[in-house]
Amino acid sequence: MIVFSAFESFSQIHPEHKRANHWFFGEDESGVGGVHLDFNSGTIEVGTSPVIGAAGASQTTISDTAGNFLFFYNGNFIMNNEFDLIEGGEEVYGHEFSPNGAMFLPVPENDSLYLLFYSSCWDNNFYGGLRYALIDSKANGGLGKVLSYDNLILTGATGSISATYHENGKDFWLISADTSSYLHSFLIDNTGVPQHIDSQKIITVSSLFGTPICKIIPVFTTRPEGDLIAVSSIDLEDGFNSDYSLSIIRFNNQTGNFNTELLIEDHAGELVEGDFNPLLHAFSPNGDWLYVPFNENPLPRNGYIKRYGNLYGSVEPADIISEIVFETETHQAPYTIQCTPVGSMLYYSLPGDDNPGSMNTPYISEILYPDSTNPVVLHNNILTDVYFTLSPNNNLPPHWYYRPTGFTNSSEKTKYEPLLCFPNPVNDKLYFLNGFTDIEEVKFVNYLGEELTGTILNNYEIDVSRIKNGIYILKIRLRNNLLKTTKIIVQH
Repeated sequence: MIVFSAFESFSQIHPEHKRANHWFFGEDESGVGGVHLDFNSGTIEVGTSPVIGAAGASQTTISDTAGNFLFFYNGNFIMNNEFDLIEGGEEVYGHEFSPNGAMFLPVPENDSLYLLFYSSCWDNNFYGGLRYALIDSKANGGLGKVLSYDNLILTGATGSISATYHENGKDFWLISADTSSYLHSFLIDNTGVPQHIDSQKIITVSSLFGTPICKIIPVFTTRPEGDLIAVSSIDLEDGFNSDYSLSIIRFNNQTGNFNTELLIEDHAGELVEGDFNPLLHAFSPNGDWLYVPFNENPLPRNGYIKRYGNLYGSVEPADIISEIVFETETHQAPYTIQCTPVGSMLYYSLPGDDNPGSMNTPYISEILYPDSTNPVVLHNNILTDVYFTLSPNNNLPPHWYYRPTGFTNSSEKTKYEPLLCFPNPVNDKLYFLNGFTDIEEVKFVNYLGEELTGTILNNYEIDVSRIKNGIYILKIRLRNNLLKTTKIIVQH
């Protein structure tokens, strides 16, 4: 097993946090043997996946609140924690190539029931709509059972599904879209029966492209606070050499109503050879930035990652901050980007040439400090020996990845914010994900209680090159006498 990065776990932040701690995607030539990412240790541990058929775009997983893997779905069937089909799991058919086309949610205030939402919209295939299955995780000795499936809640759904918490902290809002350019919100409460609340036309989609069919794909994700929805829409009528738009929509997570829409990017009818279009995007861990991968049209493709800030307060596109974080290597076209439960972000790309064999070498890299002014990109691929994967985007509610919000001031946020460090074990320099601005003192305490002093380089890093090998409690004292602690392994 390979440890890809080492951040302190966010598990103390949210009681549902560990539900996001297992991802499965990719396959080898036999159709199995892809990648398993396990986040339970507070690091990204990369292992081999035994699941079948994880090379599509609709895969999703869910774990319990202790981080124990429960279920996997790939658009075709449901597998349990022993990687067998659960009873009735072969009957739950959506579509494996619907981008973000499936999502598990726990039934609020219930420790055994889960909802799986799934949709089908590909090649003008509307028969599936948006449906859900009800699953009992404790049936069959804990192996699970589908109690009901194909419960239709939205006809003509376009595939993409997202969710966020209700303001009450217990219930959920499920967000989907239809082929008439409307977003829809559904309340998920302890009844386990989705209730349609509101719908609103996505102005950028309808005005730029007309009435969408399946090949005009609106893909969306929610901000951690649940107050913004980002929508990117790609017209695939002419393949990937297509028109696109990118916008944000305000959402009221108390009432479930959609509000103002603001267009960020408008490229309808403009794309020519060499232009770029956006694909599956994500908000940064603190919700301040929207990260969007772009790839070039036509082949051979290159790409870049762009991020947008000042989204909530903006009333005009000119108010929005935008910057290219980095450009990918030659012929590496980024397709998806997603937060991890350990505070970093992963971006996924395919070689952007026209060689069918290039699908054998997908690529995933990690972005550290995505909330900061200077995010760091690690170009070390974790898809070792994976034959094929279309999209590793494990579709889970974004708020399961994020830090606590709602603090009235920065000092209050600092008081409750955990100490997040990388790498661990550390050899030379130790980096803080948080970036505290008022560090007074750094101490390493060994098992004998002896204190060693670390050298503060700046607000984001300290020098540990003179600290002997061993296991330490790292203590950081801030100017307001707040003390932050975490366990660190020094290994030269």
